Amino acid sequence: MLVLVLAVGAASVWSMRRWRSAADNLAVVHDQSSLAERFRAGMARQVQHGFYYLDGVLESEDEFGRIEKQLVNYLEELKAHSVDPVERDHIEGLEETKVELQWAAEKIFAQIQSLNIASDLKAARDRLVEISDEVVDDVTALNQYYRSRVQESVVAASDAGTFAIIVIGVSVILALIQLLVLVYLTQKWLIRPIGTVSEATKIISSGDFSIRVAVSGKDEWGNLAQSINEMAKSLKYLQSQLRTQEKFAVLGEAAAYTAHNIQNPLAGIKAAAQVSLNGSNQSQEDITQCFTDIIESVDRLDQWVKRFLSYAKPLELQRESSNLNSEVEQAMSLTYRKFSDMGIEVQSHLDNTLANVWIDPLLLQQAVAAILSNSFESGGKKVVLKTERFIDNDNTEWAMISVSDNGPGISADLKNRLFDSFATNKKGGTGLGLAQAKKIIDLHGGELSYESAPDKGTTFYIKLPMAAENLKSGISKRKHGADSHS
Repeated sequence: MLVLVLAVGAASVWSMRRWRSAADNLAVVHDQSSLAERFRAGMARQVQHGFYYLDGVLESEDEFGRIEKQLVNYLEELKAHSVDPVERDHIEGLEETKVELQWAAEKIFAQIQSLNIASDLKAARDRLVEISDEVVDDVTALNQYYRSRVQESVVAASDAGTFAIIVIGVSVILALIQLLVLVYLTQKWLIRPIGTVSEATKIISSGDFSIRVAVSGKDEWGNLAQSINEMAKSLKYLQSQLRTQEKFAVLGEAAAYTAHNIQNPLAGIKAAAQVSLNGSNQSQEDITQCFTDIIESVDRLDQWVKRFLSYAKPLELQRESSNLNSEVEQAMSLTYRKFSDMGIEVQSHLDNTLANVWIDPLLLQQAVAAILSNSFESGGKKVVLKTERFIDNDNTEWAMISVSDNGPGISADLKNRLFDSFATNKKGGTGLGLAQAKKIIDLHGGELSYESAPDKGTTFYIKLPMAAENLKSGISKRKHGADSHS
């Protein structure tokens, strides 16, 4: 391509120089031809004034001399711009004719009184006519020479244009051929390997690491294909290792979560059993309630163990129409037994106008119990449990559960990962309670959020959608904002 560009550039420069030379030559020829014509016209006037002198007009001698000066200038200019010997020969012929006319005129002017009127005047006139014809012949020959130069210049310019057209045309054809070859080579060496590599990487990104890139060779594409094939082989091995580790991780998380959930009912069972052992100080009704609590706790443990057996599978809600306040109270009762000896003040503000909601009672109790445990362990001396109902800006009706404590608040390093598994800064904590609670609330189509400030405590909010068929009319509606729970 560079050679073609240089060829076109050289041909263009050469052609332009030829055109410029032809144009300059034509200009010189035009000027020389004009001078020759003016010289011929001047000599014709001199001959005419010679005739006038022979006819007795003596003033013609002065006019003859004035024209002579112009002719000398014309000859000097013609000589100065002549370019070759042929042109100079023609100019010298003109000069010789001028000299001859000058000599004849001087003779006529000097001998006019002695000229024989009958014969000498006629001879003088004939001689002037002959000189005039010689001037015409010399100028005609010179103009023919100039016309030949014009023709040569035109031919040279035409040849230069033709040559430039041929060079440019050949260059265009060669450029097109080169472009076609380049497209073919690009298709073969670049586009096709790119397509092959791109297709292979798409398959690998989808998780199929058995694909191999079918690009051979020792160039960059061959090296890239070999690297991708080795990467796919390594990823396949890592995938098998990761799946094995995931199985162990799932089992470990399941075991940790189950142990976490068993702690609360076990604590309740223990507390109820201790009360029953001290039967001398308890009424029969209290003892009966303790045994009832033990049985209910054991039933919950049995349901949780059944859920544990399918923990590796995604959680599935077993919804039913339930009284939200009742489920919240059950979670509070189950959780408080474990922390009853810590002297924590518990307040409950339950909205008795709440309609039943479609929930999974067991899972919702687990979520509320996990949040209550977090509040009891916060280090505060007061926990407030509250339920209420509100309608948001989209006229969607929600049931709200809030759990507040007056502890030191959540640390800054834990806020961004509070709902992640195993995220905890508590000694002996598993970091699974809030993570599992978030998963349960999300499955219900609700939202779990919190507000926390240093030395002011933390409030968790559980928003649950209320099914339209469970709404009761006549219940007051109000907007809910973050400031109503602060």
